[in-house]
Amino acid sequence: MDDQSRGVKIKASEEVMGYLKVADEESLIFYREGVGDLPFGTRIDAYIGLEGKEDLEIIVGNNARVRGSGVLEFQHLDLNLGDNANVRFEVSADELNLQAESNTRLKLDGFARVTNLKSSGNASLNARDFSTEELLVDIEGNSAVNFNNATSIAGNVGGNSILTAGSEGENEDLWKSGNAAINIKK
Repeated sequence: MDDQSRGVKIKASEEVMGYLKVADEESLIFYREGVGDLPFGTRIDAYIGLEGKEDLEIIVGNNARVRGSGVLEFQHLDLNLGDNANVRFEVSADELNLQAESNTRLKLDGFARVTNLKSSGNASLNARDFSTEELLVDIEGNSAVNFNNATSIAGNVGGNSILTAGSEGENEDLWKSGNAAINIKK
């Protein structure tokens, strides 16, 4: 699919196609009928071209492994990840809202002017190649979060979670509770 394409293109074996549903021109749903219906580790390549959109929400869960093949460029981008999702994206956004929970792993590259992060469970976020001007966090459970650079950081880190980030700001509105650890590199 070229950069100007719009729509959904799917590459998968014939037996897997029964588990895919194209809800409309711009959305794709992967689902599982029962525990044994879709073999574990089945590879499905989906190519989604979007044009003329400023906002996008991506929801990934149920042991899915998702890799972006280009930069997700949007004004407003929501990433909701859970249930053992393993995701790698490069983004460019004015506002990124990220929710990660239940053993989620995320590798994030790129830039967002404002990043809102809500993390719980055993979520792991590696954003060592990601920068943001304003980082707002609500991190709980046993989450491990690493950010390359945030001009300012505010919010709460609790439970047994760890936040590691590079920041040149004062970060006076950053709090920790429980056994949480905050490591800010100047």
